[in-house]
Amino acid sequence: MKNYQLKVILKNSKPPLWRRCMIPSGITFTQLGIILEKILECVPNDVYEFEFFQAGIQLREWSEDERELTNYNFDYRSSSDTYIDSLLDQEKWFTFRVYEDGEFRVEIEKCMSASDGVPYPYIIKQKGDPEILAWTDLERVNADMEKYLSVRYGDPDYRSFGEITAELKKGNYGLKGALNPSDRTERNIKSTSSTLGEISDLLLDSYSKKMASDLVDQMVDQETGEIRDREKAAELFAEAGMRMRQEIRSRLFGISGEDEEIRGGNVTGVLLGWTKEELRQEAKSLNLTRISSLTKGQLAERIKNEILKPEVMEHRMLFLSDEEIGAFEHALEKGCCYLPDYKEQPLLERLYDLLYIVVYWDDYVEVPAEVIRVYEEINTPKFQKKRRSVFWMNRCLKMVEAFYAVAPISIVCRMLQNCLGYDVNRETFIKIFRCIPHEKNPCVMRGDWVICKEALPNELYQQIEKSQGDKEYYIPDPEEIVDYCENSYPSKDPMYQKLLWFLIEKLEIDPEEALELMPVFWGHISMGDVPSDIMDILEEEGIVMPSEEAFREFMALLMDVINHTRMLPNRGFTPLEMVERMPRVPKGKRPTIVPMSSMAADLLRESQEELSRIGLHADPDANAVEIPAAVMPNGAKGKIVSGSRKIYPNDPCPCGSGKKYKKCCGRKK
Repeated sequence: MKNYQLKVILKNSKPPLWRRCMIPSGITFTQLGIILEKILECVPNDVYEFEFFQAGIQLREWSEDERELTNYNFDYRSSSDTYIDSLLDQEKWFTFRVYEDGEFRVEIEKCMSASDGVPYPYIIKQKGDPEILAWTDLERVNADMEKYLSVRYGDPDYRSFGEITAELKKGNYGLKGALNPSDRTERNIKSTSSTLGEISDLLLDSYSKKMASDLVDQMVDQETGEIRDREKAAELFAEAGMRMRQEIRSRLFGISGEDEEIRGGNVTGVLLGWTKEELRQEAKSLNLTRISSLTKGQLAERIKNEILKPEVMEHRMLFLSDEEIGAFEHALEKGCCYLPDYKEQPLLERLYDLLYIVVYWDDYVEVPAEVIRVYEEINTPKFQKKRRSVFWMNRCLKMVEAFYAVAPISIVCRMLQNCLGYDVNRETFIKIFRCIPHEKNPCVMRGDWVICKEALPNELYQQIEKSQGDKEYYIPDPEEIVDYCENSYPSKDPMYQKLLWFLIEKLEIDPEEALELMPVFWGHISMGDVPSDIMDILEEEGIVMPSEEAFREFMALLMDVINHTRMLPNRGFTPLEMVERMPRVPKGKRPTIVPMSSMAADLLRESQEELSRIGLHADPDANAVEIPAAVMPNGAKGKIVSGSRKIYPNDPCPCGSGKKYKKCCGRKK
């Protein structure tokens, strides 16, 4: 049999925490779930999920209500009926979720031949962190897995998680692998998306061809053959996709935009579709007490009664944007069940999370009558003004966290005024600030200052303010604020768009993983980190440049990104903007660029001629320190010759500590 080499990484851990392991083939996903829970040192439980995003497949333990729990765009497969071989042979990665223990990205690194395999799972290597996730000793875990989870091969084994773990508890150790794995498909459920995908083929010869022809007429210049407006083209494609989907629904289910109806959805009905534990967590978030003895139905009723209190609905809706409220009120105006267009769907997601709209299995939505009654009661001009003020205040405070760390109230007030479009005095500012619950507020007020909470320990904000000097405060516009807050990085900045394209196209990083890296890059760069720090991130992620040419292209792009990044040390201004704001260099003098690392020094040496043409002087040897070095010009058997070499502040320290020179031996210089 063969083995799969997997790298299991805790999502959103920085630096990444992971375990690399070998897994025998010929086992079911239920058996893999048991193995991964052991490898990840989770409390054994059957509330886990495998998600193959690219394939559109989710696998869980089978339950009678599985059909109701199936995600609309993921096919469901029973993990005890499905063997790992076909999916692990075809896919590059998957997500493993474990109740209360987190979410893990599992990379399928390679498949080992039978001669290299062993009949039990084991861990090859690991990287942990005592403060975040401390792994147990490898040898101990591996010994346990060899003893309890060795795989014996024979006939297929379709037992559930509970059945297998019950046998293990009895002392009947080991798992049963299949020599000829064969999936059972009786309990598989196709998602709505898959069903519609199949039937869409029926429309290709009629509706879709006509639609394609219409799109070409609208988008393509008949003389040049080029797309007239790419942004408009993307919008037309989205609209066309929505029309196609509506047509498919109409033909498949007899439902169309003109055939809307009231389905009678209500808050209690939605809540009863949740698990009891999910209801308890929601009740706790609402600060409901005395809930431990309540039945599922009683919990659902308590939650419904609470969120339909006018004052509670008002408070929960304070953080909605104008666009989200607009989409909600459009749904109210419909007065019945309808299918939102592609622009409205994402705007209604937060209302769905708040339990104020019902989303049906076919993506149609409806506002329950009980919600409409309460909203009509709270929907006053005073509420809408307060909601809009709180929404923008929350966004502005997040920008304080990103751009300043600490700022005068007057500066944040200016930012808020730009967003609201009218003057806000100090008293009103403080009143709006206090509308944001402490647990949701990223900042505090102290006297005349707004301070990021993360900068409070050891009065770090004072050090930051001192390092910023007398720089002015950059005031972002509302569109920029929304972009940063929604994406955690400047997604609309052309340089960051180029960086994202490079990661996906040149480094062949999965688009989802590349998008996850963008806020990480921005977080480091905006704090003033240098290119070598970004290279460290790529190294930690196991990302390697495919060629010297790709490396140089990446470094050039990275320098552009850094120069266009709004930085906390500059109070939100980019390095290029700071250069423009500097006093003009007297005639005959030129600013000098100095490197901080050997890599940067090499790049400056290569670019000296080009820099000189634009009026800049580069000194590659500035910041370098001469340290003693021993060399063997004639090989290992030759004479040792004493010499020296240059080392820069951000180079690895030659003492081998793993730290940068400036933070290690260089501190003594």
